[in-house]
Amino acid sequence: MNRLQRLRTGEPHVVTLNPGDRVDPSTVLARMTYEHPVYTPESVAAQRLLPTLRTPVTVYAGAYHGWGFHEDGCRSGVEAARHLGART
Repeated sequence: MNRLQRLRTGEPHVVTLNPGDRVDPSTVLARMTYEHPVYTPESVAAQRLLPTLRTPVTVYAGAYHGWGFHEDGCRSGVEAARHLGART
């Protein structure tokens, strides 16, 4: 995480999805629980409304703009960049 988040520290910061019993508890800064979004007919239908949240300077993007896959996040990011004026 040091390089990715540009952390200015000599200590390495690592994120892991591995079992917690393999990590020294004294070195843990935070523990988080993540869950996948629940897709229902209503939530999928609501995705069509996401473009209505755009403004000239704010656009939302993420894997939840699809079925939760990395590719959905990438696609929505490209769409967001285009909305803000980026051209390929």
